[in-house]
Amino acid sequence: MPIFLLVIYQLAQLNNFKFGKLIFNLPVIQYMNKISYAFFLAQFFTWDLTLILRFKFTWFETYTNIKIISVSLIICLVISSLLYELVEKPMKKVLKKFV
Repeated sequence: MPIFLLVIYQLAQLNNFKFGKLIFNLPVIQYMNKISYAFFLAQFFTWDLTLILRFKFTWFETYTNIKIISVSLIICLVISSLLYELVEKPMKKVLKKFV
């Protein structure tokens, strides 16, 4: 627990340095920040698709764990991007009209 708290503290302090500001202002990091909630929700759909792919293709026979994690990460990123662009963005616009 103390090491975890130290990592969080160091990441929070990273924003005070020029290098940290440079990293946090990268477009990729900004986009990942925007899709973080959709990424959490996309995990519910990711593992079923990964298991289907695992049993249909022989590509997973060697280095299985690394490939499964890599493929599931890519699937989760794609699903979360779709959820963000097709659901979350339009709903923000609709909800702003009512608030």
